[in-house]
Amino acid sequence: MPYTLPQDFTLFVLMKEKTIDIWKNKLDWIAKQGGMALVNSHPDYMDFMTVKPKDHENYPVEFYHDFILYVKDNYKDVFWNPISKQVALFLNHANKGA
Repeated sequence: MPYTLPQDFTLFVLMKEKTIDIWKNKLDWIAKQGGMALVNSHPDYMDFMTVKPKDHENYPVEFYHDFILYVKDNYKDVFWNPISKQVALFLNHANKGA
């Protein structure tokens, strides 16, 4: 499945964004179009220990946390947060009907 939101590394490390506004704005646009948003994040780039990232290769975990809260608060009745097994089962079921 293609991801539709910029990856965390691209957004916060390469582009040096300091807010989650791009994620929020893109998610809102996708939802208005009736689409599905998929974000790909990597915990190895998240800084879990300090308020400020310790080097240029990390970003505060609060960015991810705040985005999850944004999704929960604004899309609580329409988002699906599956584990990999659930996605595989869904796709297997969908492909049988095709």
